[in-house]
Amino acid sequence: MKTSIKLFVLTSFYVLLNSNFLYAQAYKAPDTIYANDHQQVALFFPAPIRQAVTGAPYMVFTYNKDHPQYFGLLQAKEGAISNLFVIDQQGKVFSFVLKYREDLPHFYYFFTEEDAVGSEAPLKKNSVETAKAKSSPYLERLSEHFLRRAKGTLRRRENSGVVLQVKDIVFHNERFFVVMEINNSSGISYEPDQFGFYISTKKQGKRKSMQTLPLEILYAHSVPEKVLAGTTDRFVVVLPKITLPNNKEIMARLFEKQGARNIELKLFKRHINGSNKGK
Repeated sequence: MKTSIKLFVLTSFYVLLNSNFLYAQAYKAPDTIYANDHQQVALFFPAPIRQAVTGAPYMVFTYNKDHPQYFGLLQAKEGAISNLFVIDQQGKVFSFVLKYREDLPHFYYFFTEEDAVGSEAPLKKNSVETAKAKSSPYLERLSEHFLRRAKGTLRRRENSGVVLQVKDIVFHNERFFVVMEINNSSGISYEPDQFGFYISTKKQGKRKSMQTLPLEILYAHSVPEKVLAGTTDRFVVVLPKITLPNNKEIMARLFEKQGARNIELKLFKRHINGSNKGK
């Protein structure tokens, strides 16, 4: 009798486990996630969460930073539409639209690797040093020249008093010299942790997701270790020759070390194809 009960319990547990697995596999993750301020919404990812940031303070996504887990909890107060970026420990990047809603359609969401909008392959500080070591004095002189002459601003994005700008893009000798600037008008020093360029292809369809691939960085000049409060630092990133069709764009992503002041800045066809000629 005891053996029969044990078999029944094990069989029931097996069926329940497989039913939940099949449901998760069949579940189609949406682009838009709804949340409110009196219920928790759980988001489950294929790997533990490494970093996450929302676009507005009234959208709050909490996750375990000390001991990374596969899920995070979302709550929101009524306000304008916002967004959420999540990067897991496998480098997969997830992007969602966030909306407030009094009656929630779901209390949990399961995501797979296929739901990611791209993969992270940022330029880390040791990669910057490697790029410098492999560069020639020729690239260093050119970078310094374009750094000094850059005027105006092509693109800018801000997050909590930290502004990332593209000051100039110069095409010279089959390379793009991108002059960047970090302006820190906040009261706290800013330490760049990871910085990289990515080329994105807009995928058509219901979800309209982005396929993102990292761009090789040929040389990096004067990338700051720290931008003090109230100061500005400029640097140059050298990229290979790029031609952008209408369905592609370039993203510059800057992540803060041990912080959430992360910035994503887009460059379009008109910026790349209309770049200045180097002299």
